[in-house]
Parts: sequence; structure tokens; C-alpha cells
Amino acid sequence: MKKKLPQRVILSAATGSSGNASLDSSTSLGMTIETATISGSLLVSGKTTVNDLGVTGKISAGLLTIDGLTGCHPEASAEGSSQKDSSPSVQNDCGTGVSINTLSGPLKLQSLALGNIEMMGGLVTIDTKGNITTQGTVTAKEIQAETIKVFGDKTAGSAILPAGLTSITIDSENATDSARIYLTPNTLSSKILTVTAKKIGSFVVGIKSPETIDLKFDWLIIQ
Repeated sequence: MKKKLPQRVILSAATGSSGNASLDSSTSLGMTIETATISGSLLVSGKTTVNDLGVTGKISAGLLTIDGLTGCHPEASAEGSSQKDSSPSVQNDCGTGVSINTLSGPLKLQSLALGNIEMMGGLVTIDTKGNITTQGTVTAKEIQAETIKVFGDKTAGSAILPAGLTSITIDSENATDSARIYLTPNTLSSKILTVTAKKIGSFVVGIKSPETIDLKFDWLIIQ
């Protein structure tokens, strides 16, 4: 038969100078407590099952720390800046938010690569092969890549400047007067293909004098 304690039980850390209170297995076995307030520290050496857990401070699990009240850790930033290594560091503005930090090593997400990672309601996805797909705009100070592929006929394409002509107009929805348009000649010729005019919806590619053969080229528009 379980021992029924009063509806509210207060365990105060008033026993001894150490400020700790403990119950052995003989007194706590089969105990039912509806409400308890512990003013000191609670140490559970076995398994703990909690239905709903509310934490007003930090959660530490091994080398992982979760802070649900603020994302500012000036002491961590100071320690990170003192380390002499080439690894990049990210510092926040000490505003309100949530932060997840590790005490040692990198923070690993899906380390077994068994499933994708989705963020912002699926707007940003990282698959198990490391491919990143985003529905928004990527803004970066510098991009380093072995190859860059542009998909779609609106920003890239191929054209031919017919023999005997000195210019050709190419229509594109992404063309503007401030866009950067790159040309790649595919026909060996002494004539230099040049973007001579740009406006919203189209641009003009031309040469100084007519050529006796068709000039094939590719074009790419970057805003």
C-alpha cells in the first residue's frame, strides 16, 4: 500500500550545514507526492520519467547546454576569441533568444545521416548527401565553389549571331540595365562579342564588323 503524503510537501534543505536533504529507499519506496517544493538540490541516481518539464534556467546534458532564456554568453565569446586557431567564430548581439552550445567539439545534427534536416517550415532543407535547398535568397560575403551551375532559361542560355550581322537582341525576363551579363564564345573567331546595350527585358550583343560565319555563344545574367 502506497504512503499518501499531504497535497503539498515541502522538503527544506535545513538538515546539517551541507544544505542537503535525502530520503533512503526504505522511506521513499511506494511514495506518492502530488506537489513538492525543494529549496536545495535534488539528486536522482537512477532513471527519471517526467510528463511535462519546465526549466527556468539552463539544461545541461553531458557536453550539451541548452539555454532557453537568453542567447547571450559573453564569457563564452571571450574564451573563444582568446583561442589561437583558424576556425571561424560567430558572436551574437546579446539579445533575447535561445542558444544551444556544446562544451567540447562540434554540435552535430543528424550525425548518422539517416534523414534530412528541415528548417523554417521546410523552406531550408539539407539532405543526407549534404545538398542544401532553400526557397529564399542566399546572401554571402564570398562564395567558393569548384563549379557553379545555373538552372533555367531565364538567367542563362545560348544564342547565335548570324553571319553578316553586327548585333542581335536577346530577350530575358532577368535582364536589367544594372545586371551583369557574361558571354562565352563557342565559335573560333577574331571578332570579340560585346554586350552593347542593356535594359529591362532584353540586352544586345554585337561586334564591330560583320563576320562571314555564324558566331555561337552562351550568356549568363547575374543580378
